[in-house]
Amino acid sequence: MKSVMSRSALGRRVIPGTVLALAGAALSLGVAAPANALAGHDLEGTVTGVGGAPVNDVCVDAYDAADGSYLGESCTGVDGAYSFDGLGATANQVKLFYYDDSSFSYAGDTQYVSTWVGSKFKPNATVLTYTPAGDTVVNISATPDAIISGTLAAADGHALTGSYWFDVVDSDGYWPNYSIARDGINFKIAVEPGTYRVGGYGYDNPATGDDINYLEKWWVDSDSMFTATPVTVTAAGVGGINFRLTDQLAARQAPSISGFAAVGRPLVASPGTWARSAGTEFSYQWKRGTTVVGTGAMYTPTAADFGQRLNVVVRAVNGTNAGEAASAATDPVRWPSDARGRAKALAGHKARFAVKIVSAKQSPVRGKVVVLRGTKVVHKAVKLVKGKAVIIVKGQPKGKQTYTVLYKGNSLLAKSAKNFTVRIH
Repeated sequence: MKSVMSRSALGRRVIPGTVLALAGAALSLGVAAPANALAGHDLEGTVTGVGGAPVNDVCVDAYDAADGSYLGESCTGVDGAYSFDGLGATANQVKLFYYDDSSFSYAGDTQYVSTWVGSKFKPNATVLTYTPAGDTVVNISATPDAIISGTLAAADGHALTGSYWFDVVDSDGYWPNYSIARDGINFKIAVEPGTYRVGGYGYDNPATGDDINYLEKWWVDSDSMFTATPVTVTAAGVGGINFRLTDQLAARQAPSISGFAAVGRPLVASPGTWARSAGTEFSYQWKRGTTVVGTGAMYTPTAADFGQRLNVVVRAVNGTNAGEAASAATDPVRWPSDARGRAKALAGHKARFAVKIVSAKQSPVRGKVVVLRGTKVVHKAVKLVKGKAVIIVKGQPKGKQTYTVLYKGNSLLAKSAKNFTVRIH
């Protein structure tokens, strides 16, 4: 099998033959070459663009329509023409893919969409039948790329001194063909009109010290392609796609503390949700004001903490990127209390709770309790009598329900809670 790769120029020989003029999937068939014509090309044509003008530096690839094998490439010159000889395709049938091979500068060169003749995807591309040496003509009307424009810089606004990259993903999850040009912090991305998610990242290369690697940012201000805001790009293009990159890991959801702030009762820290989760390591500092009182994901308050609020500062490290975030403060640390009791369903969509709050530091315990179903308060606060309360909750939904009786604490005692599961009927 022989395939010829050619780059056409002005002054090429044209012999009349079969003509297939393509604009998208439209085809028009002409007349076969005369019998006395000189031997011609298998396949030839002209690539035109804006205003019907010929397009330079577009490469056309031919593939066997039967088995998909690559047959050859021909790239246009200033006349926009391409041609193939000796294709040798099965049943003389091919599919054509074309792409813009020209350089793309920020000055505003027009780029053209890279695609298959007749379809965006190879399986649905138009099957073209040629006559060997018969000058079968397939003219291609190329679609100009649209432009996504914006800025990419470090958080302080300076242009990155090292390399930079962009990710462009279409609405089907594919990476399209696109070109990038940059002028300082300004960039242009030439891409087929459509809907995309766009991300940018890069690094600084300082004169001394290590490179500064910036975290990838997806427009708008997202850490992931999956949470990025789609950008709709029309033929007119779209602007204002601006990125400010940082090397600092940021908590998207702040660290939190679970448990009641009571002497001798452990508190547990959750690191929160961070800009980069996979491979991130966390460390913890528990603080009473500015004093570090513990490390690790768990801390048990001591008598020295009584009356003071605690919080935890989480440090996240992922490779060369790091960051810190603090939780909200706990309630003031008090002495521990415990909630005890029973619950049962009553007829008519009701539930009855009998609870007692106990503590070694106060007897009987004073204060109030409240009933919740999930996170919803279903009975207002009830004052304890000799440390006890009986509460009937009405109008509850049928079926198995989970309730919490929460003791709200007092100036001496910390909060405590008792959970119950009740099948309402």
